[in-house]
Amino acid sequence: MLDTKALAAATAAIVREHLASELAPLLTENKALRERVAALEARSVEAGPAGADGQDGRDGKDGQDGRDGKDVDPVTLRTTVSEMVQAEVSKQVPEAIAALPAPERGEKGEDGERGADGDAGADGQDGRDGADGKDGVDGQDGKDGRDGIDGKDGAGIADLVIDRDGNLIASFTDGRMKHLGQVVGKDGRDGDDGKDGIPFGVDDLDMTLMEDGRTLRMSFTKGDTEYAFQIPFPVVIDRGVFADGKSYEEGDGVTWGGSFWIAQRATGSKPDSDGSGWRLAVKRGRDGKDKT
Repeated sequence: MLDTKALAAATAAIVREHLASELAPLLTENKALRERVAALEARSVEAGPAGADGQDGRDGKDGQDGRDGKDVDPVTLRTTVSEMVQAEVSKQVPEAIAALPAPERGEKGEDGERGADGDAGADGQDGRDGADGKDGVDGQDGKDGRDGIDGKDGAGIADLVIDRDGNLIASFTDGRMKHLGQVVGKDGRDGDDGKDGIPFGVDDLDMTLMEDGRTLRMSFTKGDTEYAFQIPFPVVIDRGVFADGKSYEEGDGVTWGGSFWIAQRATGSKPDSDGSGWRLAVKRGRDGKDKT
């Protein structure tokens, strides 16, 4: 273990020695100056006969002002001395520490006597809740329970009766009766009178095929009363060769360019034009060759 008292004493001795070494020239010079001043003050001069008064000399010129002396800055002086001392101490302290003998491990001392028990400490705060433990192993199956006591017999339906209002009444074997609601509905009211029928018979019917060849007109006529309607049939009708400027209806078929076309909607365009509304049904065959 490092002996701090010995280290402090060695450091103080080094500092004192360094200060004495640095201040010795100043102390010597100061002592010499004091001795010289004392010698000059001790010298005596014999007095001669008094001479005649001389004429007043001319006034001499005023001498130039001397330069201002520099004040010593205590802070600078203290800093300079501190730096010099610190440098010397930094050099000699490690050397002094290195010269100290290495500490030896002493013998183990005897155990000290046991001290008296201290006062009881204050209660500590409650600890945080611990994490949930893992699920335990499933327990063994318990023994089968004893058979329960037989229950009482329930009441059965003894009879069902519909009363005059159409309600269903149930009677039970224990004497109770229960109204189960209406099961027979009341008669509905008479319906409203229907509209009079059309006074036409088969003899009054007339059927006519319209000019388009696919629409049948049916009419019933009796006296001044007539009822007519049309029934279109979606059949293809051959309209021959396509005629430019003629209108065609859906289902009309025409021949154009040697092919047969069927109109898909009302149109007047040429069958082979874009968006004409025609569909090619039968394509023109190839020209035959002459037999040789």
